[in-house]
Amino acid sequence: MDLTRALPALAALGILLGSTSGCDEGLPVEYSDRQVLFPATLLDALPLATTIALDWDENAYLWGLGGAHTILDNTGHGGTLSYRFYSRRSERRLDVHLFSGTPWAGDVVLLDAPAPLPGAATLVDSDEAVTRALGIADSLNTVAPGTIPEASTFSARLLSYPVWPEPGTVYATTDSIAWRVDLMTYREYGGEEGAPPESTYFSLARFYLSPTTGLLLDDGESPNPVVHEEIYPFP
Repeated sequence: MDLTRALPALAALGILLGSTSGCDEGLPVEYSDRQVLFPATLLDALPLATTIALDWDENAYLWGLGGAHTILDNTGHGGTLSYRFYSRRSERRLDVHLFSGTPWAGDVVLLDAPAPLPGAATLVDSDEAVTRALGIADSLNTVAPGTIPEASTFSARLLSYPVWPEPGTVYATTDSIAWRVDLMTYREYGGEEGAPPESTYFSLARFYLSPTTGLLLDDGESPNPVVHEEIYPFP
């Protein structure tokens, strides 16, 4: 993925106002044409990402919210957000990332066209998805302390293809699109045989929620939430 260049549309966005540079973590960044304040929810910042995508291809459509480099707080807001668009004409995928309020984008060939996501007006936003997941975690930990690991960093991802029940399990066929909300920690890994350790985000637990109601998905047999530590799946 090419993240070394910004699309030409960025120059037309009047990118940053005054001295509020998005490089200063914790400071809100405002865009003059979209009035996007960071940290933002995924749907709050979607109009900005869509403007960039439509400059790339006027027929581009959204098929992925969040995931990738999306890092959120416990209210579902973040300064680093990611979006995925697709062009049937060029058979290419566009990834738009808002890094601390500064947009960057890159495109790659993707021959199998993903379905578009439902309209944004029908979707639960990342703030509701994260707070609902944390509410469920609190309830489970009240009944059985330690069931869900404690976390201070979160991510959320909604793709247009089914992700739950998780593929590769012995449970029902994966047939539901869902918000995936991850409770995460940032720590070192590796370092064997004298190699220096690296650091990345690990998912400690993940919740699958309805994209339109925010309710925890339940088919009576498949695990949800899934408590299993793994390196967070950035793609």
